Amino acid sequence: MKRSTSETAATNMVLVRVLAAKVQKMDRFESILRGVVSGWTCRSRVTEAYEKLRNDGKALGTCPDWETLSETALWYVHKKTEAHRFDGLAPDDQFNVSEVAAYSMVNGHLTDRPGC
Repeated sequence: MKRSTSETAATNMVLVRVLAAKVQKMDRFESILRGVVSGWTCRSRVTEAYEKLRNDGKALGTCPDWETLSETALWYVHKKTEAHRFDGLAPDDQFNVSEVAAYSMVNGHLTDRPGC
């Protein structure tokens, strides 16, 4: 896997970000991600990568299982969809549209950043 950075312009295609765990060992984290096969669908690749990271037991801190993470992410997208985060129908000052909506599951504490 080639290491790359993403420009913020690409974030206009991202609906939400969900923080599921903190990286504990960056070298292990990067090594595991390099071993994930490319060319699959985005979801299957992310699922495989997350499970490998989780099963490693050292790359990440405490983190939820894939099913919990996936359900939480879908719930959060639904919540933001109902609030008109993505369709432009929300009041102008309700969301900071220059930032991707972000949700944290770290340490069992769910936090929705204001303005997102």
